[in-house]
Amino acid sequence: MQGMQGFCAGAQKTALRGVCPWQRGGIENANGLLRRDLPRKTRLDSYTEDDIDDIVWNLNSTPRKCLAYKTPIEAFAANLGVALEM
Repeated sequence: MQGMQGFCAGAQKTALRGVCPWQRGGIENANGLLRRDLPRKTRLDSYTEDDIDDIVWNLNSTPRKCLAYKTPIEAFAANLGVALEM
């Protein structure tokens, strides 16, 4: 736990107010995308590791308007300064 305090020392805290829908739009969108593949009350033990990996790949390879229509994978790679090969 000691190492995390040093790691998070420069991070800013942000509190979201539940009554402000514009603050939770990204989370609601992500939940909606996840619910396409995992409906509510779905038991995760009925999925294999490969099934979960496929769902994660689908989420991370879907272009997003907030990322200038890049996929999260492309945006992450660009942030790291890594060339992406698919």
